[in-house]
Amino acid sequence: KRKDWVPSALMRWQRELYLPRSLKKADKIIAISGSLKNKYDGKEISDNIIRLIDRRDNFVERKKKDITIVDGINENCYYAFSTIISNGDSIGSVIILSVDKPMLETEEKLASILANILSNYFC
Repeated sequence: KRKDWVPSALMRWQRELYLPRSLKKADKIIAISGSLKNKYDGKEISDNIIRLIDRRDNFVERKKKDITIVDGINENCYYAFSTIISNGDSIGSVIILSVDKPMLETEEKLASILANILSNYFC
């Protein structure tokens, strides 16, 4: 199971998405928690997210803004985005979403730390 390595304290963050980007065209959401699980689990990620992963972007949106995670579904929310880079290749991303609370430095660092942990996990 992929969540075995995640400390229980991080599991309390019910707003995170882990979006993988594999080298073969299997660009699907493989792990998600919280209320968005039924909406996104197992679906293919949008071209917008693939572009962000390919550009190796890491950023935080502190104002509510639309993001298209899956084609045809927009979320108006605050979010933190961090690309997972393993052996020089961008292989996925960590996205933390919040509909009601703005992103703080804590969520920004959490996304970055999770991306770093996952990059070591997928070597």
